[in-house]
Amino acid sequence: MKQKAKIWLQDRVKIDVEKVKDSINEQVPDYLKGLWFCLGGTPLICLILQFVTGILLMFYYIPYQEVAYQSVKFISSDVRFGWLIRGIHHSSAQVMIASMFLHMVRVYFTESYRKPREITWMVGVVLLGISMGLGFTGYSLICDQVSYWATVVGTNIAGATPVIGNHIRLFMRGGEDITQSTLTRFFVLHIVILPTSLIVMLVVHLFFVRSHGIHYEEKDCSKKGEGFYPFFPEHVLNEIGIFLVLIASFTIFNYFFPPSLGEPFNPNVTPEHIKPEWYFFGVFRFLKLVSYQAGILGSLFIGMCLFAWPIIDSLLEKLMGCKASKSTRYIIGMAFIVAWATFTAWEAVT
Repeated sequence: MKQKAKIWLQDRVKIDVEKVKDSINEQVPDYLKGLWFCLGGTPLICLILQFVTGILLMFYYIPYQEVAYQSVKFISSDVRFGWLIRGIHHSSAQVMIASMFLHMVRVYFTESYRKPREITWMVGVVLLGISMGLGFTGYSLICDQVSYWATVVGTNIAGATPVIGNHIRLFMRGGEDITQSTLTRFFVLHIVILPTSLIVMLVVHLFFVRSHGIHYEEKDCSKKGEGFYPFFPEHVLNEIGIFLVLIASFTIFNYFFPPSLGEPFNPNVTPEHIKPEWYFFGVFRFLKLVSYQAGILGSLFIGMCLFAWPIIDSLLEKLMGCKASKSTRYIIGMAFIVAWATFTAWEAVT
């Protein structure tokens, strides 16, 4: 019976079962069992949670400026487990971006972005940018005082971009002021454009990961077959374990610290402290130290260098040699992390 069902399925769905089995049973190195090397799967787990909770929130959220705040308040206080759904949506977004940061740090210092994986790194940088865009647009949908004025500041910063800044600001706002058009645009960006872009880029990223395989570290994998374990079921079970830990952690955290909601937005009253989400703290502090235009140009330059780092790295190696470029790479990476952490902590405590 089982064999007949297999033949029936193979006749109608042209899939090479043996190739699928080989792919599932791929041998992966032992060091991938460590948490440090599970950071690539963690953002995917959080993304799934984002989609599930986001769909549930859409059943109750009303994207109209006059009632958006009240709909969020209704979700948080009146919808059964609404506070938990909103809390998991917010918490998983934070962990997704944090794990993406850490994943990129791991890839950088293990040199996993080098030939032939340059495009994989570049697509990963784009994924990080889209995720931060999702965080910014989602934060703005709450329509409380802090999120409203964060939107004002954020669009003003974008408007400081040389040459095209004013066009970007007008496009984001849908006019000169923050109005219903702004909320509509951010809502469409948050639930349609950015998620679709994220899925497309994620598929591309996974395609290149699968095409080039896992970056093996020579010290652990000197002989193929030694120090390895099968992707299924061991590695899959590891990821399921992370999923369960995340769900439990988010539930416990939001039980004791449910998602907050400030006062309704008031365009005529500017709050004393306007802060974006933590992952923008470093850039926000940098912009306070220099002019908006200098800050935008500096941030764009850093973003471009991050995107093109595999190319920059290969040029450094040609110019300086392998050993010198390796030291330079380490110094640049550590300097960037220390600077970003310092600016983030500075903004957090002020």
